Amino acid sequence: MAGTEPLTRAGAQVHLASAARAQRRPGMSLADAFELACLRAPETFSLLALDVDAREARGHEPDRAGSQQRPDALGEQVRRFAAGVDGRTDREKLRRLAEANGVWLPRYSTLSTGSVMAGVLGRLRARQRAGTPLLLR
Repeated sequence: MAGTEPLTRAGAQVHLASAARAQRRPGMSLADAFELACLRAPETFSLLALDVDAREARGHEPDRAGSQQRPDALGEQVRRFAAGVDGRTDREKLRRLAEANGVWLPRYSTLSTGSVMAGVLGRLRARQRAGTPLLLR
């Protein structure tokens, strides 16, 4: 491709995501379609893989499936409190914690556990900045 800009990591990601959506078949998950797109375009995928290797070399965690998690003391405390017996987040514990702290919203009952955790943590952080103590019960 003479005269075009070199493909960046972001460009590679957009290209592979577009290819995955285009070749996705009924009943196929987007993740499977993305994996297939990566196999069909290894030179494009290598840009993403090289970036992950470079991030690890610099001491950064590699991207985790689009995770926007930003670990902090409050988040770790809430995650430990809301952990179930299998180590995963117990939605009921998280809900009780949110209700005890006055941050539960009815719409949270329709969200995934990760989205509920993000919403609850965001509202708890705001209360913490305002000086309100966190109730763990």
